[in-house]
Amino acid sequence: MAPEVAPSNLAPDRAAIAVWAKASFEPLGGTVVEDRQFVEVELPAANIGKAARIIHENPEIEFSLLYDISGLHWPDEEELEAVYHFFGGWHAEALVLRTRVPEANPVIPSISEDWPTANWHERETTDLFLIQFEGHPYPEPLLLEKEMQGALLKHYPQREAPDIVERFKARGETPFQVWKPVRGEIEDD
Repeated sequence: MAPEVAPSNLAPDRAAIAVWAKASFEPLGGTVVEDRQFVEVELPAANIGKAARIIHENPEIEFSLLYDISGLHWPDEEELEAVYHFFGGWHAEALVLRTRVPEANPVIPSISEDWPTANWHERETTDLFLIQFEGHPYPEPLLLEKEMQGALLKHYPQREAPDIVERFKARGETPFQVWKPVRGEIEDD
């Protein structure tokens, strides 16, 4: 039986994370928001790399998992937003970093040097929202072909969906056969 490993300190609560976040990120121009599910920090894009390094190197709070980086498109403000979710390895709290960049120049420093999982997430965010991560070690498309990149931007052209009613009418009386019945008694009358 493996020996039980005790965490290095007590699990931080949301209030302790908020106090730590204010002390750590307000000098970087960050604004801490406490009224949501998680403590969130809104930062200028230029300081995202510094903030991610602070989170990575902090033993008190112990956020050891970069869960994801997602994107948002704000067409009325002509901005794109990157949202980073960090979770604790042994506690259930989370910290969220947010940054907005102009849609005309969507460049954010890469955090993949400190957080290797960011490699995948940054490439995915580039594919879907066209946010560029400066200093990324391999800035190649991950999922989408060139003509499909930016597919989650709100002004992305939508493909024409076939009219399902017309498809049913064209099929006539031919019934669907979702699966081939194994026994005769299962077949429709």
